[in-house]
Amino acid sequence: MDEYYAARNTSASSGGYHTISIKSDDTLWGFGWNVDGQLGNDDNICWQQCTPIKVMNDIKFASAGYSHTMVIKNDNTLWGFGWNAFGQIGVTTSQTTPVKIMTEVRLVSAGYSHTMAIKVDDTLWGFGRSEKGQLGDGTIDFRYTPVKIMDDVKFVSAGDSHTMVIRNDGTLLGFGWNKYGQLGTTTSQTAPVKIMDDVKFVSAGYSHTMAIKDDDSLWGFGRNQYGQLGDDTVDLHHTPVKIMDDIKSVSAGDYHTMVIKNDDTLWSFGWNEYGQLGDGTTIDRHVPVKIMSDIKSVSTNKKHTIVIKNDDSLWSFGHNEYGQLGDGTTTDRYVPVKIST
Repeated sequence: MDEYYAARNTSASSGGYHTISIKSDDTLWGFGWNVDGQLGNDDNICWQQCTPIKVMNDIKFASAGYSHTMVIKNDNTLWGFGWNAFGQIGVTTSQTTPVKIMTEVRLVSAGYSHTMAIKVDDTLWGFGRSEKGQLGDGTIDFRYTPVKIMDDVKFVSAGDSHTMVIRNDGTLLGFGWNKYGQLGTTTSQTAPVKIMDDVKFVSAGYSHTMAIKDDDSLWGFGRNQYGQLGDDTVDLHHTPVKIMDDIKSVSAGDYHTMVIKNDDTLWSFGWNEYGQLGDGTTIDRHVPVKIMSDIKSVSTNKKHTIVIKNDDSLWSFGHNEYGQLGDGTTTDRYVPVKIST
């Protein structure tokens, strides 16, 4: 543990009930729920890992899914571990320690039970569950090994059962489940369909999607019963609606959204039963509420949120039954708690 606190935080990813973080020495650490092996330390008996444990070295990127984790090493190899009932790790069996999946990968996004990866040649690949078309290969067949989906891809975000893709020309495409309009269209899709132009960042949640355009405006579409779109309604939207200006980054969770503005302030809206908005209450918010200042990055998934400040300190709040906040307890936190410097 001394090694964890000695290095600074570079990035973090919140899964369903676990958290993965990368330190400045390129070590990978995990905490929270681990019964599916999603922490990668070969201990799937532990269901409450309340403090960080070291998993791997030489890591530059990580994405935590619902109960699986995908990481990219410095040599661009992709590794996976955890729950694998549908092939979402890219092999045929679940893994409690990291297993190598692909080479030449520059970006990965782990969804609920599927995974999307972009290789260094900008090709998009998918594997895992696909009964809603969330792999985008035109079928509803599960894939236990990576299958190529499309070319010329800059960014990807895997949600629960849908996927959003940004091509190199800034066009946003979506495929998969669309019951609530989370693709930005009116029907589900098994192959990519174009949604918007001039998009530079996107985050796919459980049943809503948030996108940032080139002019730094934030747009949302999909399910909205808790206010997770932030437009001061609870109306779902099948087409994009503008929410805010001056946005740098966004992370969409199950039913809430976290936003970083260009002035590095953190804002939140949506479902707040477990304090996952970080505003000191359990009141749902239908419009953005300011939470913190000096924020570098944010990651949220089901019911908890992980934040890194500009001084590289790690903070967390929300649901903590399994130790996924990393503060040594299983107590839910309604305001941000500092985990490490």
